[in-house]
Amino acid sequence: MAADLFRRNPPTREINHFLRRNMHSYLSNTGNPATMHSISRFYNEVEAAIGVLEGKYLHQSRNSEVQQLVGTQSMVINALKKIHTKVCCRLRPTPNLASPWRGEFTMDIPQEVFNVIAQHIIQRNSYGHQYKETPAVIYIEITDLKKAVFIFDKMNLESNIIPKEELLKKDLSSRNEESQERCEIVVKKTKPMTFKFYKNSKVLSVHFNYGHWNAFGVPQH
Repeated sequence: MAADLFRRNPPTREINHFLRRNMHSYLSNTGNPATMHSISRFYNEVEAAIGVLEGKYLHQSRNSEVQQLVGTQSMVINALKKIHTKVCCRLRPTPNLASPWRGEFTMDIPQEVFNVIAQHIIQRNSYGHQYKETPAVIYIEITDLKKAVFIFDKMNLESNIIPKEELLKKDLSSRNEESQERCEIVVKKTKPMTFKFYKNSKVLSVHFNYGHWNAFGVPQH
C-alpha cells in the first residue's frame, strides 16, 4: 500500500512546494540582484537533486514489483488453475435444490499470491469489477463475464492450459459435434462472481452463478 502511494503521489511534490514557498520568502527579503540569483540557483539545484532521487527510488520500487511478479508467477498460475478446476467441478446440469444454479467453495491461498491476482490481474484496469478492502477482508465482485475470462486466461501465460473459449465452461456434448449441451458460469452485475479473501486465515471464499444449456443450445436455468 505504501509503495503504491509512493508511486502515485511521490513526496517530491510537497517538498518542491515547500522549497518554492521558502525561496520566494527569501527573495522578497532581499533586493540585491547577485543574492537573488544565488538563492534561485540554490533552490533550482536542490529541486533537480530531489528529482534525481525520486527517479532512483521509483525505479527501485518498480524493480521490486517486477521481482515479486516473476517470483510468484508459477504460484499464481497454479492458484488460478485450482480455482478454475473447483469452479468447473461444480457446474452440474442438475441443480442443487438448496441453492439452484449457484456454486461456492473455499480454499487456502497464500496472501502474496492473492495480492498479485487482486492487484496485478483484477485491478490491472477498472473494468468489470468492484473492489473493497478492510483490515480483515478483501472483497471483489466480478461483474462481467469478459473480465472473469480475462482473469483466468492468465493461467495460460506459460503454456496454453485451457483455450480461452473453453474457460469457465463444462462441455456436456459427449463428443456429439451437433450437441450444444454445456454448463457455464453466468457473470453480470446482478449475478457477480465474488472473491472474499480472509487475511488472518489466508482463506479464499468463491461464489458464482451458472447455467445449463441443452443439446439444442436452449437455456434450462
